[in-house]
Order: sequence, then C-alpha cells, then structure tokens
Amino acid sequence: MGNLSFNYKLKSDLSNFDKILLSNALIDVVIAGQFESLEQDHMQILFVCCGDPTEFQSSHQGESWFKVFQKMKDYLLVSICDPDLCEQGLAVLHNFLTADSIKY
Repeated sequence: MGNLSFNYKLKSDLSNFDKILLSNALIDVVIAGQFESLEQDHMQILFVCCGDPTEFQSSHQGESWFKVFQKMKDYLLVSICDPDLCEQGLAVLHNFLTADSIKY
C-alpha cells in the first residue's frame, strides 16, 4: 500500500492552491480587518504566494497579479519598515517590480 501512496495528491500541497485567489483573499482579510500594516502571518501567506519569481512568468495571469500588487503595494511598503517583515517584504516587492509580465 505504501508503494502506491505517491499516486495521490495531498490537499495541503501548495501546488494545488490558486495563489492569485489566495492573495486576493488575504487582501480582503487585511482590508476588512482595517489593519494599518501586515502581520507576520499575513506576510508568510503573501510570501508563499508571491515569493517565487517564476510564479509571474505566465503572461496570461499578468493582469491578475497586477491587480493583486495594486491592492497590496501600500502594505508591502509599510512592511519594509518592520524588521521582522523586511526581508520577505523586499523579496515579494522585488518579484512584483521585476516580473516581465506585469512591470509595464
């Protein structure tokens, strides 16, 4: 039985999540909660969604990622001032600003 277990996908596998949908849900939570800045948990979710620069290579999703960036940019800029969030915030911001599919 153990030999066949790799044939099934785990629901907690990150490749099964729609990262754009998860990012938008995070934005909705942050805005609804009227947060002034991101918290550590928020940044971890955002980093999982946007921390990989290859995520932005798909040109057909560029418009969706651009909308995510438009909503989240103020929170990202504030997160740079927080020493606990700075490293991940800079990585996410760098990925958004250097992605060919969305930087124009």
